[in-house]
Amino acid sequence: QLRRVLDLIESRLHEALTLEDMAEAAGLGVCTFSRRFRETQGRAPHAFVIDQRVKRARELLTIGDLAVKEVAASCGFSDQAHMTRVLRARLGLTPAKLRASGRSAG
Repeated sequence: QLRRVLDLIESRLHEALTLEDMAEAAGLGVCTFSRRFRETQGRAPHAFVIDQRVKRARELLTIGDLAVKEVAASCGFSDQAHMTRVLRARLGLTPAKLRASGRSAG
């Protein structure tokens, strides 16, 4: 059940994913799914999705040449400003600083 949900998140990370979508993929009701996901992953489904988006954005910004706006869209953020806020909150870095750190490391 959980594998199907993780596959769904990975394949549709660029889209708006609802709790209902994830629960349906698991074949569970929303409350049961949410509780089981939190028990197995250690965080709420929405927080997990945001973490995956941050991870992908970090990868794309440090190794790729996509414009920041394109990175935001491909990672499922509503816009560039939203991605910047989330990256700053989660990593303490802006997209520009992430990109610069990737270039200096490479």
